[in-house]
Amino acid sequence: MNTEISIDVNFSELGGPVYTGRQKGIAARTKLNLDSANLEDLENLRIRVMIPDDTFSVSSSFFLGLFGDTFRSLGSKERIHSVFLMNTPPRFAKTLESCIDRALAENQPLID
Repeated sequence: MNTEISIDVNFSELGGPVYTGRQKGIAARTKLNLDSANLEDLENLRIRVMIPDDTFSVSSSFFLGLFGDTFRSLGSKERIHSVFLMNTPPRFAKTLESCIDRALAENQPLID
């Protein structure tokens, strides 16, 4: 029996209330050790993303620095949405979807 592998990404632990810049997103990715996520076991992997209501801004470059590699590794919106559980204010939904689309459209890591 496989057990769920959970990774919590709580933006309140990353500073804020403004999250900008690809390099800061990459630094957050390193801090959270997201590259250790077992992407082979997608049925059991869950990445819970929590963005507090008092967050003022999250740029697409930060999202892509933080999650772009994982989005590309997962390869499809369906897989991304099955792994990522987003608990975010509605105002960030469009930015997140745009980042997913951009990451999937790229064949190589995005450059700032």
